[in-house]
Amino acid sequence: MKCREVDLGNSKIQIFDNIFTHHERSLFYDFYRKSSYKIGWEDDSVIENQHLKYMHSQVNEAGLESLGFMPGIMRNSFTGPLTQSHSISRVVTNLSFSNNTYYNHTHEEDKVLLYYGNMSWKTEWAGETLFFNEDGSEIVYATPYVPGRVIMFDGQIPHTIRPQAASAPHFRFTMGMFWQKK
Repeated sequence: MKCREVDLGNSKIQIFDNIFTHHERSLFYDFYRKSSYKIGWEDDSVIENQHLKYMHSQVNEAGLESLGFMPGIMRNSFTGPLTQSHSISRVVTNLSFSNNTYYNHTHEEDKVLLYYGNMSWKTEWAGETLFFNEDGSEIVYATPYVPGRVIMFDGQIPHTIRPQAASAPHFRFTMGMFWQKK
């Protein structure tokens, strides 16, 4: 496992690679591919932007358990402090397309764990997660979309998805786990 931390001043982004085996990642990918997606996820509370609807699939506790994602997360010490002070409030699998438009947004009181679910991805296909300064006016960090990568951060950091390039695979899968204070 490779781990690094990006210091944004008031908060940190933790990035983890190689947590899961290739076999585990294949199982997760199959789960995302077969999930029932619906239209309606909104990442932005600005009413003028709410006409944009995104494809998502809510993952319930049984689905999360059958996926086998949590044992991989729990066998790594980085989640210890999070699981002691927070509990999972919701899990969503996002399915994005190259023609989507995204806005920077926050998840107020949540801690966020993102998982990049595609099996392969080239740098030139874009699809990064962009992090902004406190007022959302400037990008301060971009996390490349690296298959199998896990990113943990405070949901109060303004962030967004950079849509994938038209030459990228048709679907970009990301699972978001949102944790609230116990």
